Amino acid sequence: MSKFVRIDRLLVAGRQILSRNGAKEFLESNKVMRKVLVKQADGSDAQEFVRVSTASERVDPLSILLNDQELDRLPLHGVVLPPMTLAVHKPVGHLSSNVRKPPEAPVVYDLVPEEYLLMEPPLNIVARLHENASGLLLLSQDGTVQHRLTSPKRPVERTYEVVVAGSAVSPMVSREDLRALTGGAHSPCQVQILQSDIATKQSTLLIKLQEEKYDQVRKMVELIGKQVVSLKRTAIGALSLSDLQLPEGSYRALSEQEIAAATLTLKQ
Repeated sequence: MSKFVRIDRLLVAGRQILSRNGAKEFLESNKVMRKVLVKQADGSDAQEFVRVSTASERVDPLSILLNDQELDRLPLHGVVLPPMTLAVHKPVGHLSSNVRKPPEAPVVYDLVPEEYLLMEPPLNIVARLHENASGLLLLSQDGTVQHRLTSPKRPVERTYEVVVAGSAVSPMVSREDLRALTGGAHSPCQVQILQSDIATKQSTLLIKLQEEKYDQVRKMVELIGKQVVSLKRTAIGALSLSDLQLPEGSYRALSEQEIAAATLTLKQ
């Protein structure tokens, strides 16, 4: 990412405005200054501050003053905003990472505006998904949300819709296999056959589990001798993609009520 960014994007990242559409009005009503080097008569450079007046102006984030204060983490109009948590509908092929391997590989951070990547604290991925899986994951600045969704003491249920090759029978995974798969600890796993299509020779399973290792659902299905055709996470806790009405490849910020639904545990 370039060192210089548009001022409207920087203002969103600094939580000064909610969207870039409000940048022009914000710049008119607030004193936003950027540091520049001015050549003096003797040939030396001196630092001066000049006013930023257009929303598209590119600036160095470290050189900005807002109403004579550094921009970093200033409250919006005197009100401290809560940490942001985003719901993302991840498509197949996107990595749950901020590292591109290979360099051209798409990552989930590509699905949110560039200005969000400038935020402090950063947006961290919560409840990762495998590259070949799709569905709901979260990006959050909130350490409490991250802890609630990863703590084994109060597990949060995840729901998956899995299409497998062939007809489905009541799937059974042995206690020994499940223990080996989860590293020794395991919680009940619910499996329901939603559909078995003779024409396509595929079946759809609904799988709910609490304690989850990376790509565990796919490995569980393979343990019962089935090949996964597609795997989609449809819900985290009581927060579902259907409730969010979130199209694939899109995102949106969650309300406090929605965050509470996503972190709802079965041990209240």
